Amino acid sequence: MASGGLVGEGAVDWNPAWLAEWQRHYAAVRELLRDEQDTEILPGTTVHGLDVGRWAARHQEHTVWHPLMDGQRERLERLRFAPRPAKPEAAVKAPKGRSDAFERGLRLARYRARTGSALDPMPGQAPASYVVPRDHVWAAAWMEHQAWLTEPGVPPGKRNTGFDQARVYASTWEGYRNAWDLLEQPTSQCPVRLPQAWRAWVDDPRVGLPPGHPWGDVLPDWQAVEGS
Repeated sequence: MASGGLVGEGAVDWNPAWLAEWQRHYAAVRELLRDEQDTEILPGTTVHGLDVGRWAARHQEHTVWHPLMDGQRERLERLRFAPRPAKPEAAVKAPKGRSDAFERGLRLARYRARTGSALDPMPGQAPASYVVPRDHVWAAAWMEHQAWLTEPGVPPGKRNTGFDQARVYASTWEGYRNAWDLLEQPTSQCPVRLPQAWRAWVDDPRVGLPPGHPWGDVLPDWQAVEGS
């Protein structure tokens, strides 16, 4: 038979479906309110070393209350706890004046909707066309990202963006502009037309190729791009 200040109806579950830590905080809050029913539990309030003030405040937040189990919510309701209303989302105000960037973005959105292309053409000109084999895209994106990530002189930890957010400059693909002849060749036999500096990156331990890339076994012919 158990005894002590935390024992009572709903205060102790011998085998709760939730964590015992949650049950201990609940029992401490229940004990506090039983002794002082009109007590307002403020942040920083402790019982038996437990920060019940912070726990009580969190468990009345909309985002914490609803994921709780039914039994947990029932116990909190006995303590007259209830979730606070969800905070309304802030309204986004439209810009009063249209900037050049806004106009350009609007033009690009309309062009994409009409043509299905993500390229932004110059007014009166057809969009540029690039034929880039998938292995070349993978290698270029990795190398350019690694070179940026580990650039000498940049303090360690200053750059930590993941590869999934890698960016490649448009000039990197210049050798593939209108390269329609590559469509007639298997990907493994397509010559590399990346800038010449990228060739040195292949063997650079700071950059290298992505793990598992086929160029690690056989590197295709590398055709220097004029001006690179």
